[in-house]
Amino acid sequence: MGKKLSLIDNRFFWWQLLLFNVSIAGYVYLASISKKIHAFEFIMLITLEFFIYFLSLYIITKQNKVVSLVNFSHKYNFSLIVIYIILIRIISITADPIFENDFFRYHWDAKVWASQINPYYYPPDNFFLEHLRDANWSQVTFKNVSTIYPPFSQFIFRIAYEISPNNTYVLKVILMVFEMLTIYVLYKWLDLKKLPKNLILLYSANPLVIKEFANSAHIDAVLIFFIVSMLYFFAKEKKYLVALFWGLAILTKLWPIIFTSLFIRYFNFKHYLLGLVIVVLGYLPFIGAGELLFEGLITFSQFWQFNSSIHQVISYVSSETASKIIAVVITIGLSLKLGLSKKRDLKINDFQVLLGVFLLLGPVVNTWYIVWLLPFLVLSFQPSILLLSFTSTFSYFYYWQNQDLWWIRTIEYTPFYLLVTWQAYKENKKSFFMKK
Repeated sequence: MGKKLSLIDNRFFWWQLLLFNVSIAGYVYLASISKKIHAFEFIMLITLEFFIYFLSLYIITKQNKVVSLVNFSHKYNFSLIVIYIILIRIISITADPIFENDFFRYHWDAKVWASQINPYYYPPDNFFLEHLRDANWSQVTFKNVSTIYPPFSQFIFRIAYEISPNNTYVLKVILMVFEMLTIYVLYKWLDLKKLPKNLILLYSANPLVIKEFANSAHIDAVLIFFIVSMLYFFAKEKKYLVALFWGLAILTKLWPIIFTSLFIRYFNFKHYLLGLVIVVLGYLPFIGAGELLFEGLITFSQFWQFNSSIHQVISYVSSETASKIIAVVITIGLSLKLGLSKKRDLKINDFQVLLGVFLLLGPVVNTWYIVWLLPFLVLSFQPSILLLSFTSTFSYFYYWQNQDLWWIRTIEYTPFYLLVTWQAYKENKKSFFMKK
């Protein structure tokens, strides 16, 4: 038995309290200037928040080493974390969305559907929808493209619209509910694996998560809840629940369909059938749109390009079409390799690797796409992902001159790929010596 450690003696608590107060002050200031913030100013403030975040992670790492040597309860420290992660979300909800306007499209889709018109039928600039134009019309994005958002996303947009039309704060609150559900599932994951509960900070306090969901209201907050729930029940061998949440994830954003071949040896026919039924039921209310259901998504995949890394390099030396073909082949090939392997069972890390490859080979890497990887900081920690969550914020320099500058992507991706290379080298070296 170690010595008894009181709250007064718990230096970890007081250091965290100090850091959290500085962080909260930073978020309050950010909210106060959110209407007129400059890109450079935003980068400086979010860099400060990441610095505090990294210090907090350092403290909990030290705390988890010490706590095994003393008789001390984590309850004070964990309660402080819970209060902090809720407060910074509430503060960010009150701020104007920074450098984002996707939520205007969310409101538009909901308004179209609420007017008894299938949101997949017409792009916003179609004359048939002219009577629905309002004061927010000028802010609606990509007016010439039909909606790209699947049915469950449309369902969330509609709920927010029915509560209060065109009210972004209502949408943010709904998304915060899903965020808190995600954090709860991650908490249950830590409990399942008998890991320290304060590791929830890895995801819940990451400044990129706060920016993209609580501040900017991206629908991906719902997607991440479904993905994390899918992986939690995967760890518990609840295959029907895995299939259920997988289907719901596809209904929120289509990309989780890449896991189809990953499940080949894990699922049987009934599990796949359940996932398929969930997806079909989700699309049924909109089935009248026929081939128009995916027209917006097809347009997006053909013409959009932003903040890519590997795709940009391959496109430069070959062509954009070649880069996309290579990305599809590698993603499908990797998924089949992981899913069909008889030498090993499917692991949580396989989902992370497949998603990372899919994302980094793609032509569009928005910062909120990086958040797809961040739950893995808790589920299967990789320091390179933690680093990328920070460096990806430099892509907001785009709003400095409204240009996709090459040197921004160099700053953003070079440290990440160097760390990935170093991790791979260490892993291979370790495997080599283990074989010997």
